[in-house]
Amino acid sequence: GLSDVPSAGDILKTYTDVDAAKTAALNVAKSERAKRIQSQSSSLNLTGSKELNMILKVDVAGSLEAIVGALDKLKNDEVKLNVITQDVGEINENDILRAESSRAVVIGFHTRVNAQAAKLAQSKKVPIQLYDIIYELVEDITQQMIAMMTPEVVREDIGRAKILQNFRSEKERQIVGGSVIEGKIKESAGVDIKRGDEIIGHAEVAEMQQNKMKTKEVLKGFEFGVNLKTKTRIEEGDLLIFYEETVKKKTI
Repeated sequence: GLSDVPSAGDILKTYTDVDAAKTAALNVAKSERAKRIQSQSSSLNLTGSKELNMILKVDVAGSLEAIVGALDKLKNDEVKLNVITQDVGEINENDILRAESSRAVVIGFHTRVNAQAAKLAQSKKVPIQLYDIIYELVEDITQQMIAMMTPEVVREDIGRAKILQNFRSEKERQIVGGSVIEGKIKESAGVDIKRGDEIIGHAEVAEMQQNKMKTKEVLKGFEFGVNLKTKTRIEEGDLLIFYEETVKKKTI
């Protein structure tokens, strides 16, 4: 009564509730697919190119039309999706050789891999992905393309401080005192050093104090002392601009 053939060493777990068993099985399947996608995405993108090449084999012409139509919607400006060949029938040795030469993944939908092709794919390290549901095929290709995209770094300025005094200046350290004039400053934030209208350097907070006590955050209107890792000499009147950066994954 198993819907898929288990591998040697797999563990069979029983449930008293059928719905709970189906949910658990679906979660395991998604997890395994995610691991496979991650490993295949990295192997297909060793050159750093922004192209995902594909050999597509399906059961019938109707399936081919539906899948190609769905993949067309994934077109974007950063990663190019190339369907090298698209055909009806089982996955054969020619498909594997073509995939190897073009650094492509072989996608099969409601079709099988003949024995010679499976053996050749293993020796040539050509990835093969087989599907029975179109949305899973499209979802996996979407995730592979997203993994190849350059993440977007979003910066947010959180506070500004005016330097009132430079207590100590060393080669790669500056110990200064100042006052927060806008927002708040945080020990974990990045720091730009501004003089006039120009950013003259960058810094990293080693330690921050308020009222001679260590702190991780100082709010607007309060004075502070800070030990900065920087090669830039900071002067009275300079501004410290504190900012945070977050990495935002792109979507298709």
